[in-house]
Amino acid sequence: MARSKLLLEKHHLLSLRNLIEVNYGSFVSNSTDCLKISSLLAKGKFGSISSQTLRRFFGFVDTGFSPSINTLNVLCQYCGFEDWLHFHQKTVHTDILLQDVVSVCVAFFQIDIPPVKKGQLNEPYFYAVQNIAKLIYSDINLYNHVAPVLASNPTAHEYFFERFPFIDKLCCGLGKGYKFYMQNKKTAEASIFGNALLFLGAFLEEDLSLANKYLLAINKIKAWASLQIHPYVLARLIGSNIAYSHILNDGAGKEVWLAELDKVLNNNPNQWGHYSNSCEFEFIVCEYLLLSGNYDRVKNIMANVTKELKNQPLESRYNFYYIPCHIIYYKALIMTGNNKAARKVPFVDEPVNWQIKDYYTLHLLQCKLRTTSSKISKKALLNQYYHVLNLTGFRYFDKLM
Repeated sequence: MARSKLLLEKHHLLSLRNLIEVNYGSFVSNSTDCLKISSLLAKGKFGSISSQTLRRFFGFVDTGFSPSINTLNVLCQYCGFEDWLHFHQKTVHTDILLQDVVSVCVAFFQIDIPPVKKGQLNEPYFYAVQNIAKLIYSDINLYNHVAPVLASNPTAHEYFFERFPFIDKLCCGLGKGYKFYMQNKKTAEASIFGNALLFLGAFLEEDLSLANKYLLAINKIKAWASLQIHPYVLARLIGSNIAYSHILNDGAGKEVWLAELDKVLNNNPNQWGHYSNSCEFEFIVCEYLLLSGNYDRVKNIMANVTKELKNQPLESRYNFYYIPCHIIYYKALIMTGNNKAARKVPFVDEPVNWQIKDYYTLHLLQCKLRTTSSKISKKALLNQYYHVLNLTGFRYFDKLM
């Protein structure tokens, strides 16, 4: 059958990619996964597909690729279908239902939202978006269909991509929407933000080649110091450079960026955030400092931050950063041998926001493993730790043990 006559609707190919990931048992996020799938296909006697063809199929090589009928048949058989035609017939009804959900999600962000003043929040819409975001993130197939469409919507830029990045799943295919986001929102701030999240996913997955690619894109913005950018974005720019210098054992490079950090800290970096009196910058940058082993610096920064948080209203503990800041301070104390002081840090066992729950669970489990002497307890903690590690793909955390 000629390729031109194949039924190659984009949503069918996306559905097949998602089914392959289900059968593979993980998200296909890099070329190594393509090599493994190629080997599995050969061992399972489904047929032979090269890793290069798989890289094209999953979009790692941008060549305007159109798969052959043989490639499609082999991949469909791997997923339990007789061939491409059988797969196509069986998924038509599912695709119709999926498109209905996609339409609802897209329509939601087309509502006109009245502007809010600095320091204020449109709470009904914010929490409604949170529920929509959870729905989108709950299904990789749905995400793959929705993210490219939302990337062209200015409301979704702010309320979906910028307010609800799903950090726990950055290594599981739920970060690639930021490529579409950057293609549509062509500002320096958006470029830094999108590439920084992609960097973080690659860094935590220990794909340093890919991390370097995203870091180079971040550092193309030479005039960042003169921009009035959000503290979350600024913190990720500086933190990404500190973390990458650390993993390369580039002490001189790391000191340069630590000096930049000190300059920013002395210039009220939160003034360009949504809440000018918050600790958004310190919260994010200390995440990277923890990953880079700068525990004394984290301890000093967070000692001041947690004091300031005590003066905030009780309801502020539900802010995105409130509980994580205490966990960051707690870990810094543990890692510097201040276990007695660490036991006095409040809110450590409080629930963390769903976007970063597993990320902070790994930090807390490492603290418990460090302070627990019981062999039985350590074994149980290790089992829990590696379960969460496998869920996230955050292999870098093993370097922190």
